[in-house]
Amino acid sequence: MAESYRQARSSATRQRILDAAAELMAAGRDFDEITVSAFCAAAEVSQSSFYNLFEDKNALLDSLVDRLIEQDAERFSRDFPHLDWDQDPVEIVRQILRLLHAARAENLGFRVSIGIAELKHDHVRERIADFDRTHTDLLVELFIQRMNPPADQVAEVRARMAFAAVAIPYWLATAFTPPSSWAAQVDIDDNEVIDRLAEMWEAYCMPRVEPSAE
Repeated sequence: MAESYRQARSSATRQRILDAAAELMAAGRDFDEITVSAFCAAAEVSQSSFYNLFEDKNALLDSLVDRLIEQDAERFSRDFPHLDWDQDPVEIVRQILRLLHAARAENLGFRVSIGIAELKHDHVRERIADFDRTHTDLLVELFIQRMNPPADQVAEVRARMAFAAVAIPYWLATAFTPPSSWAAQVDIDDNEVIDRLAEMWEAYCMPRVEPSAE
C-alpha cells in the first residue's frame, strides 16, 4: 500500500516536471538554455526530487522526445488508416500534408524547441530518425501498392518516395515555422502551400508513363 502510494506520487511528480518543461519549451526556447532549477521552479518541485526521477537534463530531454513520439504514433495509428487509399495518389498526399500541418500547429513552439535539440544532440536525432524511418517505410509501401508502378520502375519510385517522405514534410514545416516562414514571406496561405508541395510530389514520385507506340 505504502509502496503503491510512493509510486503514484513519483509518477505524478514526473508528469508535473514533463508538463512544466513542455510549457517552458513551448515558447520555442532552446532546451540547453533552460536550467534544471528553472524546470523545477516551473514544476514546483525540489531539485532533489528532479534528480530522483531523472539522471540529468539529457534524461529529461529523452523523456520529452519519447512523449512527442508517442503522441505522433497515436495520431498516425488513429488518422492514417482512415485515409481513402482508393482515391488519386496526389489527393492522398494532400490529406497527409494536412494531417501533418494540423499536428505541428497544435504545439508549434514545443516542436520547434525539440527540433533545435535534434540538431544539437545525437541521441535525440537517433530517436526521432528511428520513428520517422519506421513510418516512412510503411507509407512508401502503401503508396507502392496503390500506384502499382511498372516492375522496372518500382525500385526507382520507392527510392524517390523515400526521399520525398522526408523532404516534403521538412519543407512543410519550414513554410510555417518562424522566424523564417517562407509562406509568410511570399504571402500564400496554408492550402496553397499544401497544393504546391503535392504538385512537387507528383512531379517527382509518380511513375513515368511511356508514350504509346504509333
